[in-house]
Amino acid sequence: MPAGTSYVGADIVAPLIASLNCRYSDETHRFQTLDIVKGDLPEADLWLCRHALFHLPIDDIKTTLQRFRRSKIKYLLTTTHNFCRKNLDVNPGGFRFINLRKPPFNLPKPMLQFDDFDQLGPPCLLAMWSREQIPEV
Repeated sequence: MPAGTSYVGADIVAPLIASLNCRYSDETHRFQTLDIVKGDLPEADLWLCRHALFHLPIDDIKTTLQRFRRSKIKYLLTTTHNFCRKNLDVNPGGFRFINLRKPPFNLPKPMLQFDDFDQLGPPCLLAMWSREQIPEV
């Protein structure tokens, strides 16, 4: 990592966080248990929220996006699927593809996007939005 950079990793699974802290935490790397729907997001320049939102119900995604909008994080880099034409709902922990540019999220064109998939999975993107690009609900 570049000098002056720090990394905060977070997950809702406490035993995973405990293991990561034991193995990898140091002066510039730390890990914390966090529920992105209910918890306070840590202050950061960039939030990489990869392969997470598609496990949440639509209302929880909206809440999470609003928590980001009210946070001190400058940018969100997260997974989206451009091939998805309609965003279906899911129970917490379930799975479906989501397109954050389609209703009910309606995010604008991202500042940046790039392919993020492997040969076994469907095409997905990592797309970046600034806090100001997220519409207020």
